[in-house]
Amino acid sequence: MWNSYRDRERAADAEWPRATGRVSDQLSDQYFGTRSPYYPEFTDSSVPPSYFAPYGPYEVRATNRLAVAALAVSLVNLVVGTLSLIFFPPLTFSLCIAGIVMGHVALSSIRRTHQAGRSLAIAALVLSYLGLVFELALVVGVGLLAGLWFAVQGVQFQ
Repeated sequence: MWNSYRDRERAADAEWPRATGRVSDQLSDQYFGTRSPYYPEFTDSSVPPSYFAPYGPYEVRATNRLAVAALAVSLVNLVVGTLSLIFFPPLTFSLCIAGIVMGHVALSSIRRTHQAGRSLAIAALVLSYLGLVFELALVVGVGLLAGLWFAVQGVQFQ
């Protein structure tokens, strides 16, 4: 930190011996000192420290593959499962259950290993649970409507 405005003026008025380079580099060196982005300990000590600090190393975390697979199964269920509910309901329900199980296993794995992909697992769980509720409501609603229609028609089952 600079102690006073006078220190800032002194740093701005300093002449830096730089034989070559662009004007922007010279102005940058004039105001902020010659800095090394890789080794901050090799800075020019005659200039007060600047407010800019170099970034630390960027950590790249691997995405949990089970979370990606759970989201893919949930999206397949959302697109294909709704159509297959009419023709083959067990496929739709099995896709929902698979998405739910894979999402929960992915979440527990992410908590344990600190991988990326938590939002993918949560999205897969939300889509799978909503799909299951929609499909159960649709099956129950169709069953109730069929029973009501048969009751109105006077059809009796033996």
